[in-house]
Amino acid sequence: MDIKVDNLDRFIDKINGSFGIVLICLIAGFVLLSRYEKIKMFNKFLSLICQFFMGIFLVAGASGLVMIGFWHFKAQFVSPPENVTEAENNLQVESVAPVIIDDSLQKEFAALSMDYVKLSAEKSELEEKINTLTLEISSLRLKNSELAEQLTSMTANDNTSAKNIDVNNLKKLLTAKVDLNKFIEAFTQSGIFSGHHYTVLHDYTEWRLAIQKCKELGGHIVTINSEEENNFICSLIELRHPASDCWIGAIKTKDKEYWEWQNGEPFVFSKLKPGHLGKEHDYFMYIRNKEWYSWSADSYGKGYYICEWDF
Repeated sequence: MDIKVDNLDRFIDKINGSFGIVLICLIAGFVLLSRYEKIKMFNKFLSLICQFFMGIFLVAGASGLVMIGFWHFKAQFVSPPENVTEAENNLQVESVAPVIIDDSLQKEFAALSMDYVKLSAEKSELEEKINTLTLEISSLRLKNSELAEQLTSMTANDNTSAKNIDVNNLKKLLTAKVDLNKFIEAFTQSGIFSGHHYTVLHDYTEWRLAIQKCKELGGHIVTINSEEENNFICSLIELRHPASDCWIGAIKTKDKEYWEWQNGEPFVFSKLKPGHLGKEHDYFMYIRNKEWYSWSADSYGKGYYICEWDF
């Protein structure tokens, strides 16, 4: 009777340890099965590995269930011999040791399974981010194409000031770091003189900022090289901001005795009103009522400004 009780205890211990392993195998197999289609879409080689381990886990789990059933049947219907010697009992007790090793492996495998599930979730998140970024890139490309079409249509429209843009200048604008939306808004309001386009900007700003903003629009702050051009510029100012001060692109640095255009063009024409210019300051220039005036760079001042495009 005592021998039967001992055998029953060992049987229960064996069932508990084995069932845990079988359960882990089945869970791992079904996890891989649920992820198989996504892995197959992601990488063919990984899908083969997934298929291999999925088969191992499912077969191991099914085999384990069969073995557990067999042990249960044996325990129910096959009684152990009553004349088992003490040495045989000791041997059966010692055979329990591998179950402890199996339990350790079981925990390690469970940890690996959790890591795999975690990595799969992170992979799914990365795939979602990649899809989102792909959509954003497609949207930006579409917007860029629309802006390019707008510029191209401007060159074909005789009712706009953009009709004189040639293909080379259009390509230059598209490849430069130019805000095309702001360029279109400013350029369509420009006037044409001698093949150049001019527009008076509504920003009320400092001279150096006016220089930068004209560059961002693909042009430069205005340079004036004749009486006719000066009269044309003043007519644009009268239309947009009558009797206002507007910055132009002339500058005189304290280390020089002469004025020069900011973009390097020769300074061959001037409407500068006579006045004292010190040698300790830089000076900028603005236009009012067809006359030009100097402004010390050390004095804070704002004005409108005119941008010019050489096409």
